[in-house]
Amino acid sequence: MSGRDTAPRTVLSVGTDEHVHAELGAVFGRDDALSLETASSIAAARELLDADSPAGPVCLVSGGSLPDGSPADLLAAARAQTPPAPVVFTPPTDTPELLRAAAGAGVSYLPTTADPTGETLLACVRDHLETAARSRTHHDSHRILEALLEQPALELYVKDRDARCLRLSKRACAEMWADPTGKTELEISSSAIEREARRAHESDVAVIESGDPILERDEPYLEFVEDDETFWRRTSRFPWHDEEGTVQGVVGVRCDVTEEKRLERDLHYQRQRLERLASFAAHDLRNPLNIAHGYLEYALETGTEEPLEQTRAALEQLRDLIDDLVTTARTELDEPSIAPVELSPAVESAWDAVSVDSSTLDSRVSDGATVWADPHYLSLLLENLFKNAIVHAGTTVDVTVGVTDTGFFVEDDGPGIAEHERESVLEYGYTTTDGGTGVGLAIVNQVVGVHDWSLSITDGRAGGARFDVEDCLVVAAPREHTRAGEHTAVRLTDHVDVGEATPPGSSRYDESAGRWTVHGGGVNLWYDTDECHFAYTEVDGDARIVARLRESEHVTTYSKAGLAIRASPESGAPLGFVGAIGGGQSEVIWRPDSERYLVSTQFEAATDGPHWYRLDRVGPTVTAYHSSDGETWVPIDERRIECGETVSVGLLVCSLDPSRLASAVFDEVAVFDLGQ
Repeated sequence: MSGRDTAPRTVLSVGTDEHVHAELGAVFGRDDALSLETASSIAAARELLDADSPAGPVCLVSGGSLPDGSPADLLAAARAQTPPAPVVFTPPTDTPELLRAAAGAGVSYLPTTADPTGETLLACVRDHLETAARSRTHHDSHRILEALLEQPALELYVKDRDARCLRLSKRACAEMWADPTGKTELEISSSAIEREARRAHESDVAVIESGDPILERDEPYLEFVEDDETFWRRTSRFPWHDEEGTVQGVVGVRCDVTEEKRLERDLHYQRQRLERLASFAAHDLRNPLNIAHGYLEYALETGTEEPLEQTRAALEQLRDLIDDLVTTARTELDEPSIAPVELSPAVESAWDAVSVDSSTLDSRVSDGATVWADPHYLSLLLENLFKNAIVHAGTTVDVTVGVTDTGFFVEDDGPGIAEHERESVLEYGYTTTDGGTGVGLAIVNQVVGVHDWSLSITDGRAGGARFDVEDCLVVAAPREHTRAGEHTAVRLTDHVDVGEATPPGSSRYDESAGRWTVHGGGVNLWYDTDECHFAYTEVDGDARIVARLRESEHVTTYSKAGLAIRASPESGAPLGFVGAIGGGQSEVIWRPDSERYLVSTQFEAATDGPHWYRLDRVGPTVTAYHSSDGETWVPIDERRIECGETVSVGLLVCSLDPSRLASAVFDEVAVFDLGQ
């Protein structure tokens, strides 16, 4: 029980008659839980009611005259409290006018002539104070709940017996794509999170039906099987009850623990890796050392120098093993420093570092092709793939490097890698030749992992091994920026709300300022949802759009404002997008064809805003660029998009909140028909 529950509760006698105060003091003095105070006027009563931190509920009793107002004025002063204080009128005689006033004001009326002993008054005041105490507790609980709901870092929700949302905290609302009030998890989920929403709904129902809480359960709320990526929340659910103890719904609190889960996964992986490295060091390093020791003993015993050559070879292998082991350990220590790297010079440099005179390189990487990677780690990857080819295919090996739609490849014309060994060769210490260290491809795998790329091993065209590095940002052939007068510039001519975007968006061009202002609603531009406002024009054939995002008002973390090239303005059309999101990052979004989902990649822009963005469509290829000045352009991604001859090119804004519009101001907007 709290201090407030055990503190004496106050009865305030209001009026100018001292004998009335004395009589009331005698009545309420019978109850030790009550404390009587007096006030000679309504103003004095108001000051006492407004005093900071009263001990508990206050009941006003008036049995004498009021010098500064009527009983109705006293009632108004009581009602101004939070929560309102109860009032009892106890006139010395039965007064019809006061009775009517009390009845109209909704207060208790008890003349002393009807209660000569004061017992009825005492019971009436006790009841009022108990009711006021409950009201105050409810009021305090409401204020506490409101304070919790307003906390920006707390995801809190309250649901009814049917698991429908009643209240959500500000943070939880920010994570929603639509207003969840009155809906279950299943009703507000998209197909992207249908499975996760069903699990959450079943957990809500289980708590409501059983009355048992669920404490700190880790639940996935987004799973991408293809990318092996899962986002996690830690959720606790508690039943809430009415006064009779019947479960009325569920209260839940949750927080994102994705980063914690990733750290756990990485620590588990590191532990396994250290165990493999320890095993590798214990076995594979000892083997050439034993060989060298044996040959050296034989040379000493026989006095011949012939075994010394084998000793030197074994020691050289041991040196290579130690070098690779140290490189592997260092590779894992540092986070990659991602930057655009020209792929062709990186390939040539790595080849020069490890090749032998009789081996050849066929680089099919076009000049200017760019990959987003850590330059040092990219060199490690290429060097170890080239070393692997030379060791396993021989010094006369032919190696080919080229670019694919999703990355790049390295292949050789050697014996290849059997299908059942393609996973094993990526482990430390595993090798298929006597001269191999079993570390090179493990390093390759580590470099792929720290970049969040993927690696596949297949047969090359000449029968050797082919390594495809996929899911990395590669731009195969960036084009020079269009200069004024080189191509015909066209204006944006149309605008439309794509899909069922709400609220309705708008676009306006200010001729005098040379600026476009675009307002857009929509639930999202991601996965299977394509809702936004799009200001555009149509271009036949190859096209380019350039713009500077001068200002933006993002209403959610992932509100989007930028440039788009679409097969059409219809929802679900293939598209490419580049622009800014509410979290301060830039983003590229692709739908290669109408049968696939929208996928996105966020990245840190190289400079603070305002940002310049650009999209080129050349044949089936769309390339995204970023710039800090509109002159020097950095290619950031590229995809093949299935578009017809005519494409829709323009400015796009999506709020990710169907109740509010996001807005953006673009200037230096230019659309070019590259075919002219």
